[in-house]
Amino acid sequence: MNTLSNGTDLSNTHHSFNAEAYTTAKSSVGWHKHPCDIVIARGNDRFDLLQRMTTNTLNGLAGTSERGAGIQNILLTDKARIIDVFTVLARENDLMLLFSPGMGVQAMEWLEKYTFIDDFATTDSTAEYAPFLVFGVKALQLLEEITGGVVLGDVRTSAWLKADLPDVPEIVIVKQPPLCEFCYTLLVPKAFERQFIELLSSLEGVAEVNDATFETLRIESAWGKLGLEWTNERNPLEAGLVGLVDFKKGCYIGQEVIARLDTYNKVKMRLSGFVSDTPISLQARIIDEQSEAGKRTDIGGMTSTTFSPELGKYIALGYIRSAFANPGAFASVVVADENGSETAQMLEIVKLPFVM
Repeated sequence: MNTLSNGTDLSNTHHSFNAEAYTTAKSSVGWHKHPCDIVIARGNDRFDLLQRMTTNTLNGLAGTSERGAGIQNILLTDKARIIDVFTVLARENDLMLLFSPGMGVQAMEWLEKYTFIDDFATTDSTAEYAPFLVFGVKALQLLEEITGGVVLGDVRTSAWLKADLPDVPEIVIVKQPPLCEFCYTLLVPKAFERQFIELLSSLEGVAEVNDATFETLRIESAWGKLGLEWTNERNPLEAGLVGLVDFKKGCYIGQEVIARLDTYNKVKMRLSGFVSDTPISLQARIIDEQSEAGKRTDIGGMTSTTFSPELGKYIALGYIRSAFANPGAFASVVVADENGSETAQMLEIVKLPFVM
């Protein structure tokens, strides 16, 4: 049974949560096999096409095959609903696009739908790489050491470089948003996956983080996930992705809707953090008991829940109507069982991320 020093039993939240790996990731370095779909975009019009298909600007994005720039971006439907949040890596002769698992083919089809006379083509290169995340307060130091001194301290988020590790050549290292402080995606050539795992497993102060433990770290850091926080029912402004929207760029698919939502303050829902001393159910619905005529109104729900050992609290990501998304306030939630009986709970609304 997984327990914390205060006696909290984690088995009800994640039956395979690894408290030791969690602690090591927080205090040193953790690594996680973190799949993504990899698409290579080629052609003279590759920048122009993506510029009119995505929310963030690619103007000025340039790089080489050895060290280059990158940017997080969003593909939207024409109604500004999220298709995927992905990373664009600018290389010398092409773009490497990192999509959520299972989204590569769909993204390629979506881009092809809007390719007319453009010099643009895509290739699915997912099978060529084994993606990993390496993260933690000592992750930067570790990667600089095992790469023989490659400098990572000045690499910006979403920028990338190539490096050689002992017995593992040609790794692509991509800086990611903070997760336990420093975080990097490493794209390892598939032929060297076993050697890379053996290398990480041989290092002291480095822990493999399984899926359940990583899920807790992801939620603590308010990392969104496709199918949970990022869905085709949500737009970037609701999902807290305003930093990936360039309001000054020209037209793109979904741009008119985004502009109206922003101009007229019409964002109906907000991704928010919720905290409780008791477990939070994914089935919990947020209600407004003060609505007109005394009727209860459904104003939101949960997308991801876990127990945070660092906070000693149960935490959740979820959407709530914008008018109620006030950090420091409390949300009333109910959970109905299969017989229709309801359990009530009060959750505190907090700013994201839960932990830095």
